[in-house]
Amino acid sequence: VDFTGLSQLIVGYNNCSGALVELHVDSPDGPAIGTLVLPAKEGSGQSAEMTFDMTAGFHDLYLVVKDAEGKATTDVVLQLDWIEFVQPQ
Repeated sequence: VDFTGLSQLIVGYNNCSGALVELHVDSPDGPAIGTLVLPAKEGSGQSAEMTFDMTAGFHDLYLVVKDAEGKATTDVVLQLDWIEFVQPQ
């Protein structure tokens, strides 16, 4: 992803049991540049946004999803539907 000029990520999701979503660059264990705390909420059409601070250029992107306590889990904690990067106006 070319991050030049980007500073916001919006995620669309469904049926969340409470989750922590981290935005990492270059590897799943790379620097975390943004975090979302998603409360437990049933239903579809949910969305949340995070602001991140990233240097310009091309980077690999990793969304790391953890449970509500921030622990790695194999349980399904949310259904990620879509992501959108937003350039500030």
